[in-house]
Amino acid sequence: MKSGRGELSGTDLARVGSLFEIPGEFRSGGPLGRGHIHDTYVATWEDHQTLRRVVHQRINTHVFPEPERVVATMARVVAHLRRKLAHLGEEALTRRVLTLVPARGSG
Repeated sequence: MKSGRGELSGTDLARVGSLFEIPGEFRSGGPLGRGHIHDTYVATWEDHQTLRRVVHQRINTHVFPEPERVVATMARVVAHLRRKLAHLGEEALTRRVLTLVPARGSG
């Protein structure tokens, strides 16, 4: 049920990642598994000699024609989980709850 838009290259992932508030420089990236609906990629970014893996997901707009609503719902769920699990501390939250990365210039 994929959109048929083709796989993103490392150059594409670097360009896409530059649209978001990801600190550091793009180092590498490629597909993450074989999803049925969305296209999912993992990229490695380096900031001050620290490597960070970032998952990028391209939402299939044939299945979800309003991706902004999907992301808004995800943001509400993530905020709810962070509130509910706040007592565990920031380190546990980082491991248990997604961290959504805002787009550059989004506020």
